[in-house]
Amino acid sequence: MARKTPEEAALTRQRILDAAVEVFVHDGIASATLEQVARQAGVSRGAIYWHFKGKQDLLQSILDEQAHPLECAVPADIGFQAGWQRLREDLGESVSADAPRRLTEIILHKSERRAASEPIPLRLEQLRECFMRRLQRLLTDAVANGELAAELDIPAIGEVFQGCVGGLLFECLQRPGAAARKIAATLDTLLYLLENPPAHLLLAGRGQ
Repeated sequence: MARKTPEEAALTRQRILDAAVEVFVHDGIASATLEQVARQAGVSRGAIYWHFKGKQDLLQSILDEQAHPLECAVPADIGFQAGWQRLREDLGESVSADAPRRLTEIILHKSERRAASEPIPLRLEQLRECFMRRLQRLLTDAVANGELAAELDIPAIGEVFQGCVGGLLFECLQRPGAAARKIAATLDTLLYLLENPPAHLLLAGRGQ
């Protein structure tokens, strides 16, 4: 049998990764088998072991090699309104575009996670940290530019956003037909909160 070229090997590896994502989303990571992945990819189990050490290595490669839309860097001078619109678009992509939606579903729905040191919880924490850094920069720049109140308690706002966005992603995966409406309603509400912050979300309001 002729040896595959590097290009052919790379294509086979990607086909295995794509198939694994499909199987993990459909059956869950704990229940998925390499036999199922091999059938989905149209390759032998040996081909999988040529590229990956096993199921955990396959999962780790999926988590390592695909960026989530909410992790994508945005220009430093994007401005608050443009940055907010970009956030709206990236949330929509996270639950609507094929590859990002599958990654979101694996992280939030299909993990059967137990220990914090396992791949899925670590990847979820990475996503959370990237999103919070992005949000903090957006809000900090908006405050500096006078677009939001100077007294805005950005860490407290971040906690509110973290809970809202996590729940929003989960709900949109459960009910994809309503995703656009849910994203719009949530972000419009959060924007109103930013532009009209109650006292407990202002630094000056602490302890009152």
